Amino acid sequence: MKEDGKVFAMRLTEARTEKGIKQKDAAEALGLSQALLSHYENGIRECGLDFLGRAADYYGVSVDYLLGLTDAKKAVLDLGDEVSERLDEKGKRMTGSVLPTLCRKQILSGVNLLYYMLEKIGSNELTSAVSDDILLAVYNGFRTAYLTNAENEESFFGVRDGYFAALVRRRDEHLGEIIRAAAKADGKGVTEDDIEKEFGASLSAVNNMMKNCEADLRRKKG
Repeated sequence: MKEDGKVFAMRLTEARTEKGIKQKDAAEALGLSQALLSHYENGIRECGLDFLGRAADYYGVSVDYLLGLTDAKKAVLDLGDEVSERLDEKGKRMTGSVLPTLCRKQILSGVNLLYYMLEKIGSNELTSAVSDDILLAVYNGFRTAYLTNAENEESFFGVRDGYFAALVRRRDEHLGEIIRAAAKADGKGVTEDDIEKEFGASLSAVNNMMKNCEADLRRKKG
């Protein structure tokens, strides 16, 4: 695995040339000027999270691959579209699958909007703090679901003794990190009009997610 600072530029270029796509056409499809794409491919400028995700989707590779974090072009997590199709199809046939499908769509819409906002804010500290908290929540959910099968061993996971205490402590630390990072961040670029323009079609799912969370918070508060 390559670890130098130019690996992203190199792999971004390779992803395009391997598909036989002209730089001009790729730039148009990715929504930026050919000059800016050339700067990215030559390592002259760094891209934002929004472009990184679009490029990975456009070229059919994983974000981790573009960043040089893995040599596998398609990561396991990139099977999300296939999983989504399966859940959507099951949701049409089986009542029991409707709730997971709806929850998944709400969460995915919310995460997409969240990372758009974080990219606009441009705070690496805030992005890292929020991402760490989300990843830990997903890890805990996966771990919980995996262990509902009595035949699955807890030894599958590296942290066993004192897991729940460590989980609660780390989530509390994440909250503190998020609050501190947010206090230093400048979110003037995040406006209601901008969000409406970019994510109008997804806002109903996001609004439902927020309402559900707020209702849960009110119950706990009461």
